[in-house]
Amino acid sequence: MIAIELLLTKQGDSYSDKLPERAEAILVWMLIHFGRDKFREAIRGLYAKRCSLVHSGNRSAIKIPDLLLSDTILLNLFINIVKHPKIFCSKEKLIEFSEKVQAEYVLNIKPKVRPKTFRYRGPVYSKSDYEKI
Repeated sequence: MIAIELLLTKQGDSYSDKLPERAEAILVWMLIHFGRDKFREAIRGLYAKRCSLVHSGNRSAIKIPDLLLSDTILLNLFINIVKHPKIFCSKEKLIEFSEKVQAEYVLNIKPKVRPKTFRYRGPVYSKSDYEKI
């Protein structure tokens, strides 16, 4: 979650608001799986658990599905950022891109900013992946 935070936020952001917005700009496929509200809720939940770990040392709230979800999000962010270096040549460009995508959504206009070459790679986890070691 810390890597996702570093990729998608800048100093002064309201992280619990900006993380979901910026992640969904790149990971629209996860919205199909979760739904927009549930996706934002999942990101906020991961961020809250990250804060609890970092600031209070509380790791009991973090479960294996949380780790697998954050890994899936990070993998797909990396895949799409690396595949589109002209769009994401800097962190500022990534943030600018996400703001344009968000504006399209708010204005309810046909999406034109997000390229059709964005991809989602859904990992396949086995039952044992969800079990404690």
